[in-house]
Amino acid sequence: MTAARGRTRAGYGLRPVLPGPDTVPTTVLIGASPFNKVYSPARLREHVTWSVSQGLRVHVLFAGVEAAYRLIDAGDSPRRAVRRAVRATHEMRDACRTALAEAGDEDPDAYLHVWTKLEEHARYRELRDLATAAYRDRPEFRTAVHDELVGALRTSLNREPTLAELENSAPYILAEVPLFVDAPAILGTDSVMFLYHREPPIFLALHQGIVPGLAPSPGMGLGVLTLPAAPATAAGTAPAGTGRDALPDILDWPVRPGPHGTAPPVFARLRASSRAHRLRMPSGDLFWIFVRREDIVRVTTDRRFSRNLTGRDVPRFGPAEDFQSLPGALFNTDAPRHTRIRRVLDPCFGPAQAEEARGWLTALAGDLLERMADGPNPADLVASYAVPLALRAACRAQGIPGELQERHLDGLRARGGLTTGPAGTNALPLTVGLARDCLDAADPAASHPAAVLARARADGTLTDEEAVGTMAHLIVTGTGPVVGPVPVMALTLLRHPRELDLLRREPGRWPAAVDELLRHHHNGPMSLPRLATENVQVGDVLVRAGEAVLTPYLAALREPDHCERAAEFDIRREPDALNLTFGAGPHSCPGASFARVYLQVALRGLFDRMPRLGLACRPEDLPWNDPEDLFTRPRKLPVTW
Repeated sequence: MTAARGRTRAGYGLRPVLPGPDTVPTTVLIGASPFNKVYSPARLREHVTWSVSQGLRVHVLFAGVEAAYRLIDAGDSPRRAVRRAVRATHEMRDACRTALAEAGDEDPDAYLHVWTKLEEHARYRELRDLATAAYRDRPEFRTAVHDELVGALRTSLNREPTLAELENSAPYILAEVPLFVDAPAILGTDSVMFLYHREPPIFLALHQGIVPGLAPSPGMGLGVLTLPAAPATAAGTAPAGTGRDALPDILDWPVRPGPHGTAPPVFARLRASSRAHRLRMPSGDLFWIFVRREDIVRVTTDRRFSRNLTGRDVPRFGPAEDFQSLPGALFNTDAPRHTRIRRVLDPCFGPAQAEEARGWLTALAGDLLERMADGPNPADLVASYAVPLALRAACRAQGIPGELQERHLDGLRARGGLTTGPAGTNALPLTVGLARDCLDAADPAASHPAAVLARARADGTLTDEEAVGTMAHLIVTGTGPVVGPVPVMALTLLRHPRELDLLRREPGRWPAAVDELLRHHHNGPMSLPRLATENVQVGDVLVRAGEAVLTPYLAALREPDHCERAAEFDIRREPDALNLTFGAGPHSCPGASFARVYLQVALRGLFDRMPRLGLACRPEDLPWNDPEDLFTRPRKLPVTW
């Protein structure tokens, strides 16, 4: 280490403590403390970014399973405490990995260290054994360890910790001691300055020689990272229109979901913004995006906003043709044409028809669950259950004959997001061809949509374009949107065991639970676009004729002014008088009743048949689909039972 230089920028600074105030490090080790807001993922990323900008070689230290001990003392069960500790470490590590990668490190993980992994290092094991023995045999060292712990435990317990609680949490400090003593040997460098947001008393006690053999090595230093004040705004929200994190007037697609398939964080920032924003799509077209519930209801119920985007000169999501360009389809028409098509289909999708389907849906789900139970364990819930159940249910409900079901699967594989590229472009003719063949093969006496549309085409109520286009849209919306909710909702229930236990005790709550799951996730962050047919004032925005708008229902369902504790998952929540889960206005989803029954059957059947169902990996390790896809879901959901 060499002579000091000034190290302050934008409120950050580094104050050397040991060996002395004139010390300047070349390598630092940031001690990242979980459940401390100073080391939230966002702030930790800033710490690393600033340190790298000062020319420092940055390592970061994360707690191992020992972090769970404090949570257990605070009342968490061991299983829950471990899960929370693992999750906190994973999120902090991701933030640091991103910061190091952005700084040009090709292998960021080489500089990110978890106590558990350090057990592989002989010097770490040696020093940890010495610390453990000193805690057992030296009262003065035991007192120093307790002094280090008492503040954090007092905060988490909201009272003075007992001696037993201090002793239970002592391994947290003992696991860190080796890095206070000889981080250079453990990390393989000449010198290291340990950085923390305050001076740890235990480090100072070791420096004073409280335990022979645990004095810091000559290359070991201590520094305090002085931090800028946290913004005085709601958690996760930046001041609207100010600062380097202010939202630009034009955002770029895609809108990325939040953790575990929840609402995109940008929705909260858009809602807090003092001005309107637009979203630039891959086509280059700009769409107004409205996230306030009042604005969303206004747009979706105002007939001056059209769902007919089939023209060649209208704004489009992607450069290729997609299902928004399919003429005559129910979802791409307006009144009176839309009213006429909807009147033909409505008898297929009422509450009574949905209840009639409950029996055969239960049988389909039961068959798939038995096969899954007899197969490999762990298994992928998406491939073993969610996809085949959605396909079988769609074929049965819509009237797709058995000989055409393989083509339906091919179309499902080809369909992607709204910004479809070559695969999605290929899906359009595939699905239209399948729709036409379904109508041609329909049993004239049947009551499913294919038969109803075929009869309406035959008697002239609907044109060929309307019947085929609507059947094609039913094929798309009756399968793809139904695959995702099962694994996403199963994941949410597994992540909320108290809610799941309540459902097991009171199965009559399943309908309310499904409604809350739909509110919590919807089935994706984005809605179908609408086109202004004349100038319309929406809130503070004048939407001009020919401009496109987006009204994500998930944003409306999460609006805090209309939903108390909107970000929380609570199956006891009172139902909303205006439920926007399935839309509002003339284009609300015709299959809402069927979708609710389907999800009730699929989820209840899953947890009844497999009461010990659990995740086979950490939720943070799940692979999710491309954010450009319209429907959010994990690509795989490994489970065990």
